[in-house]
Amino acid sequence: MVAYKRSQVVPRAADITLPIVAAEVVIVQQGVAGPELQLVMTPAQVVVPGRVLFSYAPPAGAFQIGVPADRTGAIVFIPLSDAGDPIGQRVTLAWNAAQLLYLP
Repeated sequence: MVAYKRSQVVPRAADITLPIVAAEVVIVQQGVAGPELQLVMTPAQVVVPGRVLFSYAPPAGAFQIGVPADRTGAIVFIPLSDAGDPIGQRVTLAWNAAQLLYLP
């Protein structure tokens, strides 16, 4: 399940492959013992269980993202400033089946 909080930030460069503009994103998958948190994106950081993948200072205003229909696909995002400008490069997080994590 993917849940996100929509952002008011408007990207200055539209990208149809990244249709969602979100302030925060959470991905949860069903595991053997119940729901398992797989990914959290906040303005300050992108986190997977046990790891901080990216930190943002100052915090990102939003993320322009593309999310797969299942966890075998890649999650692609660009962090944006409050003004809608990219503050980093396009990032692809792929599902790593061996580690059961989304990783760059």
